[in-house]
Amino acid sequence: MEFQSGNFTNEFFVSVPVPLQVSYLVIGLAIILVNIIVMVAFVQDRAIRIVPANIFILNLAVSDLLSGLDLVGRFVWAVMGAEVPVTKSVACIFLGGLHYGTLVMSVMLVILISYDRWQMVAKPFAYRQHTVGRAVLISVMAWLILAVYLSFLIFVFPLFYENLFPVADRGMFCLETHLPRPLFLIFVWVDFVIPFLILFFLNGGVIVKLYKATEEKFHGQLTAKKSAKYSKSNLSEPSRETDLSLSENVKSVNDPGLASAIVDQLKTANVIDESREIQSSGGISQLDKMAPRSRQSDRTKGFGNPSQERIYQSTKKEYRKMCRTARLLWLFVAVFVVGWLPLYLIIIIDMFNPLPDWTKLVASLNVSFNSFVNPFLYAYMSRKFRRRFVLMGKCKRR
Repeated sequence: MEFQSGNFTNEFFVSVPVPLQVSYLVIGLAIILVNIIVMVAFVQDRAIRIVPANIFILNLAVSDLLSGLDLVGRFVWAVMGAEVPVTKSVACIFLGGLHYGTLVMSVMLVILISYDRWQMVAKPFAYRQHTVGRAVLISVMAWLILAVYLSFLIFVFPLFYENLFPVADRGMFCLETHLPRPLFLIFVWVDFVIPFLILFFLNGGVIVKLYKATEEKFHGQLTAKKSAKYSKSNLSEPSRETDLSLSENVKSVNDPGLASAIVDQLKTANVIDESREIQSSGGISQLDKMAPRSRQSDRTKGFGNPSQERIYQSTKKEYRKMCRTARLLWLFVAVFVVGWLPLYLIIIIDMFNPLPDWTKLVASLNVSFNSFVNPFLYAYMSRKFRRRFVLMGKCKRR
């Protein structure tokens, strides 16, 4: 498609390949369905509503829902466009702004969710002070920032670059054009580079914090065991003094439930706080209590103290949880990159060697597909949301 110089043309037609039209409809309806389910689950379950982080997930569902409506609108326009000319560039600007705005808002909310998760691990005591009202206020501010940003692009930027929103000609869809370089520099930094760096460092920071917390918990529990001087006689019936000593040591090296809280938010499996199990059972986990004596003796071979072996096994479980969490966190970043990077690679290539129009349409649709993936990455990974989804599937409220 040629970039149009000068004023907007007065009339143009929309022409989109049929397979792409069908993709707009199918993906758009799928996005609408999954995000409506998330919104209904939020409204029905008070346990979900009282969690501040879920406010961001709700807003993400609203933004993604608008993205799905935009895709369905594209399908309708593509079907009718061959017969109905569009004569006002304002319509193009509005739909283009809706399309771009919903995608940018989704990126902003993903960043807010990642920041909330980082605070849960990096600043657990400050995180406990977060309220639903504060999360609502932050969400409202995010929508206002988006409105100001879009207003700048639509009304202010054209004063310096008059061809900001050129009208698309045949083969394009009034929503994607050859971007002017000044606009491209804004988009590539706001949409991709800055969000990618933020997500990379936030999720990487969570992984580093969890790794350090697991290390400190392991060494702290070993120190507690050594200082308590457990013997075979008091393993089954620990004294109150020993139990308190263990409790203080564990709490001093790691905030109770810190790693488990973040893993519970990200993983589908249930999380067991091993430090509390060891503390409450006087150094004997529930699995060890249930195991036969022969099995217990086999597991303690190679260790001078059975309790040290139990700590070692507990730490191995924590490391496995941490590794699964790390993979999931990097998956969040990878989904973002896979969604946005192809679009800007195509735009860069197109600046030097014009590509077929359908490549830009497909790349833009690929970005919108994130709106279908987001509910599975952020809502379904929450145990409370999963429980509500199961009840909704059984047509039960409780």
